[in-house]
Amino acid sequence: ASPANRNREAQLWYARYLRFIGRFNEAFAAHEFFMKGGSFDAQAHQERGLIFEKIGLPFMAQRSYESALQAEPTFMRAAQSLSRMKKASS
Repeated sequence: ASPANRNREAQLWYARYLRFIGRFNEAFAAHEFFMKGGSFDAQAHQERGLIFEKIGLPFMAQRSYESALQAEPTFMRAAQSLSRMKKASS
């Protein structure tokens, strides 16, 4: 674990690792390195949604999944996460 610059895919895995070990603030910061616009940003929004769910912020999680779908309308993981959240709140 280090804050070294990586390519976008490696940085995504690093951010996931930080989320997995509970270093959420650092994971958010790690996302910033690869959010440059375009469909790859959907990955960051998805990861952020998972963090928001973990820390008990369902509104923010839902917004993150919606942002993922705006960045990449065919991103199935975000659609599934959003659907799961909507079913849970019904």
